[in-house]
Amino acid sequence: MNSLGVIKKIGAWLFAKQEVTRPRFPRRAWNLEILENRIVPSGGDTSPQLGAMSGIPDGVRFLSSLVAVAQESTLATAEVSVTQAAGQLDAWIDFNGDGVIESSSERIADSLPAPIGRNLVTFTLPAGASSGSVRAVFQLSAADGGIADAEEYLVNLLDGNAPSGQQTTFQLLADTKHTVVVTPTSLEVRVGAAVLFSAPQAAISQLALLGTPQDESAEIDVPQAGSRTSPLDISFDGVAGHDTVQVVASEANDSATISPEEAHLTCDSYQVDVFRAADLLIDGAGGQNSAVFQGSADRDEFASTIDSASFRSVDLNGAETRFQQIQGFRAVTAITTDSNDSAILYDTPGDDVAVVSGADASLTNPGDAYSFTARGFATVSMRSTLGGYDQAFLHDAPRDEDLVFTPQYAILRDLTRRAGTHGQYAEVRSFDAASFVRDHASPDNDIAWVYGGAGVDLLTITGSQVQMRSHLEQLLPRPDGDAFVSGFSHFPQYQVAMQGVHSAVILGGSGALNLRTLKAPTISLFMQGFQNWNTIPTPRISRPADIFKALHDLVLLVDPTIAQATSPLDLAIRLRDHVYQDRRHGLLVSAWTTLNPYQRYVDAILYHHNPLICGGAMILYQDLLTAFGLKGRYVLLWAFDNINTHATNEVYIQGRWIVMDPTFNVSVRSKVDNHFMSWAEIQAGMSYVLDRNGKSAHQPLIAEDYPLSFQQLTKVIKYYYV
Repeated sequence: MNSLGVIKKIGAWLFAKQEVTRPRFPRRAWNLEILENRIVPSGGDTSPQLGAMSGIPDGVRFLSSLVAVAQESTLATAEVSVTQAAGQLDAWIDFNGDGVIESSSERIADSLPAPIGRNLVTFTLPAGASSGSVRAVFQLSAADGGIADAEEYLVNLLDGNAPSGQQTTFQLLADTKHTVVVTPTSLEVRVGAAVLFSAPQAAISQLALLGTPQDESAEIDVPQAGSRTSPLDISFDGVAGHDTVQVVASEANDSATISPEEAHLTCDSYQVDVFRAADLLIDGAGGQNSAVFQGSADRDEFASTIDSASFRSVDLNGAETRFQQIQGFRAVTAITTDSNDSAILYDTPGDDVAVVSGADASLTNPGDAYSFTARGFATVSMRSTLGGYDQAFLHDAPRDEDLVFTPQYAILRDLTRRAGTHGQYAEVRSFDAASFVRDHASPDNDIAWVYGGAGVDLLTITGSQVQMRSHLEQLLPRPDGDAFVSGFSHFPQYQVAMQGVHSAVILGGSGALNLRTLKAPTISLFMQGFQNWNTIPTPRISRPADIFKALHDLVLLVDPTIAQATSPLDLAIRLRDHVYQDRRHGLLVSAWTTLNPYQRYVDAILYHHNPLICGGAMILYQDLLTAFGLKGRYVLLWAFDNINTHATNEVYIQGRWIVMDPTFNVSVRSKVDNHFMSWAEIQAGMSYVLDRNGKSAHQPLIAEDYPLSFQQLTKVIKYYYV
């Protein structure tokens, strides 16, 4: 193809002229895109060359399709790779297809500066250009004006007058922000203010944006796709890299289907398809828009607010994150099936209804027609923050469940988590009313915990139907120092309704004149803080002995298996396991330590207000040891660096102190004779093994993975006797 005979025959004119005026080439039938690669040296090894670069194998590539329209001109862009030295670029395309290159009317580059590297050449295809295969010539001149290199290509001009329009492509530039704009009459691709591709909208049926292995970004704006007989199809394929896409939809009713690997946005007049984008944002712009998020095999996180929703997919190893977000969509559904997935739904300003049933949940606002749905999520949380009268319905599932109702939130948990499986978990916060609805006839052992508010709690029990409402109250002092109710507001502060539970623990939170109405109960009940209307209020617990007695009774209600302990050692292990299993691991809140032991237990184990690290677990475990008559003490450990610390416990069993660590749920045994060891023995250097003699209802914390080993944490041991 590059033989000297071809150069002499076709390129002799190029040698003889310093300036191309009217080059002519013989007519022939072309089947290859590149016809000839003519290299015409004039300056030795330092002359500019049309050289191959990554993505440009022969020096020139067309970023966009070339569209020929009878009545209008169009724009297209070529990328020219220059190597060795800078030069000047001239180029022509045979627009009329007559086989003759016209020096002026078909020139697309006129002595353009061409530095080393990639050069963009945007040119106009004149109205009336012929469709079909035509020739293009690109020529580089050296600094002295001599022609240094030239290449000839066969290019295809698409027929923009075809009734159905043409399928076009645009090669995206790496690390560059692109903008695609659709108007009622045209379609454009821009980089900044520069238009790199433009054609009448009627001439295009499809525009495919092609990515690279590097990072690209694109904004696709289709607010006015116009009236079309067939939808305009725009697609983005990021190929690889961390690509970012933003799509602005139309004012019409749009629908979106989104997954971590692809997304589809459709309307009557257009369709946008996005493939392999790491970050995606779709703006619904206007209309009654709806969207569906589809989960992945990775860990998915879904969140929705009144006008936006996001879906985050994280690789199971935490290595990769794909993020999709939408705005302006009024109906949003997220579907996933992985046990690690979580969802959080926020309310609207109006009256909202939240429904949780098994692994599915929905939050709707009937008045404003908003709806958010999460299906298949292991953890679902709903928040009421914007006002209105919000209600939550927690539906029964065919398994044993645990319910917690407080004035601030309601929690529904699957009790099978105690048997070692990852149970479903649902939470609603700040709702005005919460109801547990029994949907199944099977005799599940559902347990409910209901806590009163700051007002007067009104409790009514009829059979297995339980209702409690809290009225805001005004407390006035009495001469004897007690308080009495002078009145309460007409509307309840909150209300709880449930039916069909196996047992209920109900506590009146205010200690005021709480009212109960009891009729033929069929469920097991425990009530505290409720009085008949005319009796004296229950005195608040004040003596330490009363506090620990109340704590003892409450712990046995929460976990009756503790009463099955057969020895002091077995009891210490069961209490340690209870702290480990039922608290939330996290951060210690300093104000938590100012509560009494009963309040701390309710806050940490039942309310789950404050997630605890080792210091909180140590205090909570010591409270339980005291409540059950066991002798324990705090142990604080310092590492050799005098910075890293750990808080833990020892329990006095059979005349000696032994390690009981509620943070990791372990004891320590001697490698020599298998006896239970103290922290002092560990400090003395005695070899040991960790004994995980508690249950493992969830993924355990691993002591060996602590920043420092137990041996490193025993340079200094301080005991705080309790």
